[in-house]
Amino acid sequence: MINPAHFQFLRFFLKQLREAAATCEALIILPSLNVSR
Repeated sequence: MINPAHFQFLRFFLKQLREAAATCEALIILPSLNVSR
């Protein structure tokens, strides 16, 4: 059996992970765009 609380935590964790990845991407991409201009 899957515990619904675990499932909820997993979804929350994945959401946080996606947001962190987007932030890292922005931190990496934006400076390189500024340099190339």
